[in-house]
Amino acid sequence: MNNQKLLTIKELAQVITENGYKIGVRNLFKKLHEWEMIWVTANNRKEPTRQSIKDGYLEKGKSEGMDTFGRGQTTVVVMATEKGQEYILDRLMKELD
Repeated sequence: MNNQKLLTIKELAQVITENGYKIGVRNLFKKLHEWEMIWVTANNRKEPTRQSIKDGYLEKGKSEGMDTFGRGQTTVVVMATEKGQEYILDRLMKELD
């Protein structure tokens, strides 16, 4: 990863809401799926598509924590790049018009 500002989808939803388009995390994930920027795996995990990574809009991040049994667990987190943040906000605003 380079030193650009990456945001989780939750953080991005908050930024978008601050910019006048009220959207929650679930609805933002639905939009990203509708736009084919993310896909849902067989075990219901959300991951960026190869194309959205190639275009520089999204990246895969990792989150480490514990599962309910106290075992270490690593999960994939969808992260929006600066380019992706601008693209997603612009696209949502165009849909408002």
